[in-house]
Amino acid sequence: MIQTREPSFDYAADARLSYGNYNESSGSLFLTGPLTDNLAASISLYENSSDGFNYNIFRQAREGNYNKAGGRAKLLFRLSDKTEFKLEIEHLYVNDPNPLVLQPYKGQTDGALSPGVIIATGRGYVAADTPSQQSVELNGVYLTQKYDLGSVLLTSYTGYHTIKQGKNTLFDLDATNIPVDTTRYPGQDNIFTQEFQFNNADSNDRLQWVAGAFYMNEAASQPLLQGSTTVGGGNWFPIISSRQTIHSYAGYGDLTYGLTDRLFLSIGARYSSDYLDADRAFPPDFTWQPKLTTTFGQFDYRGVLRYQIDDNSSVYVSFNKGSKGGTFNPTGGGDAAVRPEEIKAYEAGYKAIFGDILVELAGFYYDYSNLQVSSYGPGYQIVSNAASAELYGFDPHLKWDVSENFDFDIGATALHSKYTSFPGAIRYLFSPTVGIEPVVEDAAGHPLIRAPEFSGTLSATYHHDLEHGRFAVTGSYSYQSKVDFDSFGDMTQGGYGLLNARVEWTTPDERWSIAAYGRNLTDTVYYNQGLQAGLANLVTYGWPRTYGVELAIRY
Repeated sequence: MIQTREPSFDYAADARLSYGNYNESSGSLFLTGPLTDNLAASISLYENSSDGFNYNIFRQAREGNYNKAGGRAKLLFRLSDKTEFKLEIEHLYVNDPNPLVLQPYKGQTDGALSPGVIIATGRGYVAADTPSQQSVELNGVYLTQKYDLGSVLLTSYTGYHTIKQGKNTLFDLDATNIPVDTTRYPGQDNIFTQEFQFNNADSNDRLQWVAGAFYMNEAASQPLLQGSTTVGGGNWFPIISSRQTIHSYAGYGDLTYGLTDRLFLSIGARYSSDYLDADRAFPPDFTWQPKLTTTFGQFDYRGVLRYQIDDNSSVYVSFNKGSKGGTFNPTGGGDAAVRPEEIKAYEAGYKAIFGDILVELAGFYYDYSNLQVSSYGPGYQIVSNAASAELYGFDPHLKWDVSENFDFDIGATALHSKYTSFPGAIRYLFSPTVGIEPVVEDAAGHPLIRAPEFSGTLSATYHHDLEHGRFAVTGSYSYQSKVDFDSFGDMTQGGYGLLNARVEWTTPDERWSIAAYGRNLTDTVYYNQGLQAGLANLVTYGWPRTYGVELAIRY
């Protein structure tokens, strides 16, 4: 859950402006304060835009320019010490084609079979005959009601939001100048949720508990269109229209009880029932087909036993059984429903504070069944169930305030992952004479997608109070080992690291600050995404070195 700043009965303001290379500009504004003795309001605005870093060598034009803008307004009404209401409205618009500014991975595309093909290589270059486009608009309204009923607190969460995929959202499936295939996929998703939550009012009780009920109604629709000409040709034709509705009901409860002054037991459970229906319409007449329907019921639960060794250290063991809801594949993949994904997670850990040092150690084992994985055909996505998978690893974390002026934070994850059974996996093999050819193989024994054996982060900050303000410099470095972008390791990204830094000066009253920043300072070249689209194996590159300045004002 993303937490945003709440309205306050004290006046406050926060404004930030930044500018960097690639003509990247960003601005944000937050204002809050009282309107009456029991009514407070806040408003936040945000904008970010850039020219992007990609150049289309076929169309001889820059690609990847984006702009993002949004706003959020909140009203907090305190009717009394025991009752309050919060109304929230948000709007977000994103026009960012970068996830779809794609390049064939090592030239693996059906476009390579055509004479006169142009295949881009290297970071910053693409050659698609159609410029990628992607826009998303979100509008939402939310109401939170809190009631103090004495020994029980009641909270009601009501929400409704729509997500619209722009009608011009499209990308070139072969990522070359050859007009093989381009897909356009506008759509809309409407979601209503209602939750009632009860919990005990006294946080000092030996027994802490929470219980609640949840309902969601989601209605999604998407027409899928394909074209085989360059932009402006107008040769777009629909290949399918789809609709899917989900009604989800759930009840849950969780409690923590102090067995002794140092030993605590937490147990929780949740039962959910999801009713799904989906239907599709095909050309030429686009008559809606009979509905596909199914119902899934899932019982999830957890348990945690924690022992407080002393006031500064504790150990724990936990078990969680969780699930991810099922779905249909309205735009492809047949009539069968995708079953819910299930996980059984085991974890043990230790946390302690030794003076200025925080230590956290955790070991974990995850057992997946009916793991949901995605594969792609020409223009559509198919979600299917891999039979099973496992992950296990170790997470150490250390934070140390070395001195009054210097501190650092280091964390790492050592991970082992593999599909323990995946007999029906789709593998997209490339041949210079045939192009992309899908075959069905067993992926058992292969690592999971985007699961590095090692990843780690290190950050350090030096700060010093001066006569006319405060100076701080922060550096961070993150590293991940090799990852696979598919279930067979045909598309990979080798290990790489990213170095970032920030230098900041703040006035003595902390109301003004100015900073210079840099990201990917070593200009590391890496893939940040791999996609098998049926007609090509595709990648996008991570951003090159970026840098800029930022001004912040706080009142």
